[in-house]
Amino acid sequence: MNFQEIWAGRNEELVQKCLEEAFIKKGYRVLNNHLADRSHENGVDLVCENCDDKIHIQVKMKPKSSDIEQLEILSKSESNKKIYVFVEDPVVAFSSSIKNHKNVEFWNKEKLHEFLIENNCNTYLRIFFLSLPLIRGIVDSLYDILKYSKVKPRQLENDQLAWWWVFKDRTVKLHNSFQLLKDIYQTELLEKDIENVEDIKSYIKKMSLIFSYIDDNSGRDLKNIIKTMGEKFPQVLSHYLKITIGAGRSNFIGMPGSLDYANVRELIENWVLPKENESTSYYNQIVFYLDNLEKISDAIEDGVDWVFENKFGNQDYYSAPSGI
Repeated sequence: MNFQEIWAGRNEELVQKCLEEAFIKKGYRVLNNHLADRSHENGVDLVCENCDDKIHIQVKMKPKSSDIEQLEILSKSESNKKIYVFVEDPVVAFSSSIKNHKNVEFWNKEKLHEFLIENNCNTYLRIFFLSLPLIRGIVDSLYDILKYSKVKPRQLENDQLAWWWVFKDRTVKLHNSFQLLKDIYQTELLEKDIENVEDIKSYIKKMSLIFSYIDDNSGRDLKNIIKTMGEKFPQVLSHYLKITIGAGRSNFIGMPGSLDYANVRELIENWVLPKENESTSYYNQIVFYLDNLEKISDAIEDGVDWVFENKFGNQDYYSAPSGI
């Protein structure tokens, strides 16, 4: 399990949000100084309190030499426990300073993962799933397609049929895989009413492994064929977008009227794995994701079919042409 990849492209504010959510679920009141008054955080991002405990937390993605001063402030702060959280290994100078602060707990990305999973942080579970190569690849693929929204669309031509059939094959495999996964685990997970940490960890590892198999079987191939088609005939991918979004036939990516959205990748991530209510159980959250991924892959496949239908009308096009 690559814990580094979980936080790739994320920031300190998201780590703080996850910690805040987890500590609230543990029964703490949490003040996020980073949001409340950034200029006066004094080396402490989060203050977590309950009736007999006070914890001060500082978060850095990758501690640098310039962060040693804040560590000093955290070390001297008035609290029962002081925690310094980091995702990437600190620079040498900062690492050397750690031994001088024995009253501070240092949490790396592995410790952070354990804590957030054990305390049912829904935000973190979503980030974890988004970091898996299969899901990241689907997001990348959709992002690649959307890059061609400004290209003048053109209907599928005869010399592109073989390539489009490869696209169709990969989408079918992806959809079938998610459908099967949903059918296998949905009932089993929904019947669980008491969350068990070790059981949850087991399901997370199991899903990670299965997603890896799906990626090997269809996910990477789908990403590659979309990239190849974008290089060879971007006009057809623009046509695909026009049919799936412009015609209003699908909820494809839930795009607004204009594709000039400030953060398209965020929009895609929210379509692939929508944010869940923080009170949702992990079991229900996994079921929700499996259900949504089946619908997403179905929508992607539908778009491929609609491009075929746009060319052939109601004729039978389910006969793949010979090789590329």
